[in-house]
Amino acid sequence: MKHILLLVLAVLFYNELTAQPYQLTTRWGEEIKANRRTTLNDIIGSDETGFYAIRTRASLFLDFTFTLEHYGNDLRPINSVELELITNGRQRMGEFTLFTNNQIYIFSSYSDPQTRINDLFVQQVDKKTLKLSEPVSVAKIDFHGRKRSNDGAFEFRQSRDKSKLLIYSKLPFEKNEPERFELLVLDSEMKAIWQKQITIPYKDQLFDLESMRVSNDGEVHLLGLVYKDKRTEIRKGAANYSFELLSYYDKGTREARTPLTLPGKFITDMQIGILDNKDIVCAGFYSETGTLTIKGTYFLKLDGTRAVVANSFKEFELDFVAQNLTEREARKVGRKAANDKDIELFQFRLDQLVVDNVGGVFLVGEQFYVKRRVTTTRNATTGAVTTQTDYLYYYNDIIAIRINASGEILWAQKIPKRQLTINDGGASSSYTFGVRNGQLLFIYNDSVENLNYTGKGPVARAELNSSRGVVMLCAVSGTGQVKRQPVFGAKEVNVIIRPRVCEQISPNEFVLFGQRAKKQQFAVLDIKD
Repeated sequence: MKHILLLVLAVLFYNELTAQPYQLTTRWGEEIKANRRTTLNDIIGSDETGFYAIRTRASLFLDFTFTLEHYGNDLRPINSVELELITNGRQRMGEFTLFTNNQIYIFSSYSDPQTRINDLFVQQVDKKTLKLSEPVSVAKIDFHGRKRSNDGAFEFRQSRDKSKLLIYSKLPFEKNEPERFELLVLDSEMKAIWQKQITIPYKDQLFDLESMRVSNDGEVHLLGLVYKDKRTEIRKGAANYSFELLSYYDKGTREARTPLTLPGKFITDMQIGILDNKDIVCAGFYSETGTLTIKGTYFLKLDGTRAVVANSFKEFELDFVAQNLTEREARKVGRKAANDKDIELFQFRLDQLVVDNVGGVFLVGEQFYVKRRVTTTRNATTGAVTTQTDYLYYYNDIIAIRINASGEILWAQKIPKRQLTINDGGASSSYTFGVRNGQLLFIYNDSVENLNYTGKGPVARAELNSSRGVVMLCAVSGTGQVKRQPVFGAKEVNVIIRPRVCEQISPNEFVLFGQRAKKQQFAVLDIKD
């Protein structure tokens, strides 16, 4: 009763401090009883009839089966079909599900040990019956003379307008040989527009694909991480890698390679985006001490000739770095700054680069790290020693950064969050991301004690099984104003929300998914001004 009263008082006090930014309505579907090894894989899209989802079930032999599900606007199940991804009597690997042009496509691959061909197939879904069309091969990787574990891999990316699909085939590696890959661009009906195999002058183990983009007219841009001589991030105090942009035009017949640098600084994270005028924006975080911390943010814009037409960077201000720290931690940061020592944020990764309609960008990052904890105990009677290894998953503050079309870094905001779980891969941690009317939206599990948090002192840890727990909605405006409000209390429902599989299906709607043991449940969060 005390915890329930705390939640009520906190919400009432919050309402007195500031008007609720949104009117929120949550509609819950019926509770689903499911096997513990069954969970939601992805919410793949929606239409006028409802939404579609993929569910996975793991077997005792670590194989996975996939079920395609259709739910109505009332959240009641309409249809459910287990996908038969079978070739030569064996299960194909589920690769990617695409919702485009109001159609659903399932991609799967089969690595044949006899023919030594890794084949990528696509199948269209009949949305009424959820039945699959016959599989059609769209890409092949030949791994003759190599181990089956070296049979290549496939990666996917859609264009901003959803009209093009890029399939990147990583070809089998050979020691000390150049990196090879194949690019395939498909239209919205999964018909090939162009395809090309490419060799770049870097040894296979010295090149990593960081991200890739395909433009609305089928041009391809790959962001690569190139190591100098060994696959280490730092060597003798300097970064042992550099970023390079690989661009392919005119159906792959023309290519360009562009080194991307920030003199005197480590680039720790980078993402790229394609503007409507085909300019390329590159933005992320930099450091001056190493690759595990970040000191500020940067922005580069390249025109059609790959010339840099905008270049800026900005160090995080002291108040921003000290925000959401305990008093002791904040004092330590202040002393370092007073002694002209570098003050940087620890273990933040860049998750999102969002391009707006005027050429500016938003950057979104999150503090994430994993700790390994080994506990050894000795039985006082028998002397027997037992060892237990646990993995602790930390998902903490979110940061949002706004950069305008000229490259001016306008503001940076830090959203307070403390999430810690053990041995679960962080299933209930992190956040759901969306955009509405120029605002960034974040949904995550939190504590009621953070409703009125001002940025000073310790941030309360998210509660999943307590009356203190809430599912929080945080809105960040285009001018950097941050407003938080509770969606519902953790004890109001019988499941724990899994933010990373929830999905925005319209400007005003999010599909939420929660799970606790064998109980699973969907909800639709409706947002109104």
